[in-house]
Amino acid sequence: MQELILIILGTVFLVLLPAVIFRKRGFEVQGVLVLARTRKGLNLLDKLAGKKSAWNFFADVGIIMSLGVAGAILLGRNTGNWKKTIIEYLASLPAILLLVAPFAGNLLILLLTLFFGISFFILAALALNSLMIVQEYMQGTTPSPGVIPIIPGTGNVPLYAVISLLILLVVHEMAHGIVSRAQKISVKSLGILLLGIIPIGAFTEPDEEELKKAKRVRRMRVYAAGSMANFVTAALFFILLLGSTSLITGYSLYGVPAFDGHKSAPFPLVISNNPEKMNYMIQYVENSSPAQQAGLAPGMVIENPGPLFNKSPGEQIVLVVNGREYKITADEEGMVGVMGGIMPAYSRYSLIDWAAVTVLGILAWTFLLNYLVGMVNLLPFWMLDGYKLVEDLLNEFFSKESVRKITLASIAGFVGILFIMNAVPWFIK
Repeated sequence: MQELILIILGTVFLVLLPAVIFRKRGFEVQGVLVLARTRKGLNLLDKLAGKKSAWNFFADVGIIMSLGVAGAILLGRNTGNWKKTIIEYLASLPAILLLVAPFAGNLLILLLTLFFGISFFILAALALNSLMIVQEYMQGTTPSPGVIPIIPGTGNVPLYAVISLLILLVVHEMAHGIVSRAQKISVKSLGILLLGIIPIGAFTEPDEEELKKAKRVRRMRVYAAGSMANFVTAALFFILLLGSTSLITGYSLYGVPAFDGHKSAPFPLVISNNPEKMNYMIQYVENSSPAQQAGLAPGMVIENPGPLFNKSPGEQIVLVVNGREYKITADEEGMVGVMGGIMPAYSRYSLIDWAAVTVLGILAWTFLLNYLVGMVNLLPFWMLDGYKLVEDLLNEFFSKESVRKITLASIAGFVGILFIMNAVPWFIK
């Protein structure tokens, strides 16, 4: 009951009441969402957009990465500069390989992605995972969801990931704004999207009329810029992450970013390598081994695992297991007969541990979120930039408006169905 009261009070004071106050002060309020606009920073966009040819190349590569060969043909036809387009296409190939190759699964998917673009890859991944989910349900097993909600502060996403989320949003929207100005399209304002007083997004507001009237390639460059900026940011933070792990020694990175400082957090991203700050969960005890003779069993937790990894044949070690000391003598091979896994003992972390975890965690989450959002944003689904890119692509190659609309709606609807199918395992266990 107390938790419910705190949730209600938090919602009132952090979301509902601020929305009312913002509305009275002239801000645009849509329900509990507040749009705080400003014209400050527009001059900076103009200065950054000065290197027009560089931004054109940047955005053109983004168009090709999204749409593949079809995007390259569109660029060549509209710009008339086929030599430049071929160079941009060749530049896009290693970028696509770096983004897709680790997850392609097979050579055919990779080759098709190089031809059809990243939009195809994400679509294929959702479709294949949907088939796997259906198959597992038919076999009577519980499948894993194909889409995962990323909400900072939850059990699988650290609270400090909100910093990474803000970096992602600012980079994405600034790229839209800079490329808009490079294409001579006005930007009316920059802004922050608030849930009450909580910042949840950033936005750039180009002049919609100018954007609609702009030549197709110029408009598509604006749409492609956001994901391209996310990919560049992901690459930068991946390099910083690799460099930091060599500088911040004594910590290990794990593949699933889920460290949030709670003992219940599964799959930690960063843990200390100091044995004194680790626990060891016993998963298997060998029959007739010194560990079994001493009374150890699966499920027990060794609170001082250091001696396990630094012992000699016949050496007697003392293990603290579930708060009790066990004296065990290693066999002639220096083994005690247990198998298990390391778990971080969060309660033993120092301020330096937390600082290192936070730095590495922010770098890892900024890399991960920029990569994921950059990819998903290229899907041809309503509200995403990939939808607008595919819409212009269809306008280029299909003359009949009815055909274009039906095709686009069908593609977007199919993507929506795939999203639902991939989310079903979250609700049906």
